[in-house]
Amino acid sequence: MLRIFLKIAFLLYSFESHGLNAKKPLYTVTCNGGFSSYTGGHYNRACRLIHDGERHYNCRIENCWDDIKKNQWVPFNRCQLANSPNKQLSNQQCSSYNYRGSDSDGKSKGYDCTTAGGVQYVCPDYAPDTVNSLTCEHCRAGNW
Repeated sequence: MLRIFLKIAFLLYSFESHGLNAKKPLYTVTCNGGFSSYTGGHYNRACRLIHDGERHYNCRIENCWDDIKKNQWVPFNRCQLANSPNKQLSNQQCSSYNYRGSDSDGKSKGYDCTTAGGVQYVCPDYAPDTVNSLTCEHCRAGNW
């Protein structure tokens, strides 16, 4: 009898959890603070919005595009290979990126960039209000 009760309780809890998730609002978000992989299940990308504070969202990659809805990467210019003595500048197509914040003078430190091939760069010439970014539709409020 206890086993049956526990099974029924678990099923009811599962249905309620699923129902609560379905009630959460969906958002269209400009990921100007960052965009990266997320292992949270159905929503597989983390999006960071920086505008009047900072907010985080979980999105699906198939709903994230650049401004012309053609690419799922962002172009960054004048980037340097991360953690390397090689200081040559290059242009990159970043499939994941993250704002590095600003220094004590308020100057932007730019973005960390990772290409689809997994190569990491630092792109210093950008801030959240000047960066090209991916826009994702149908996102849920989440964590970074």
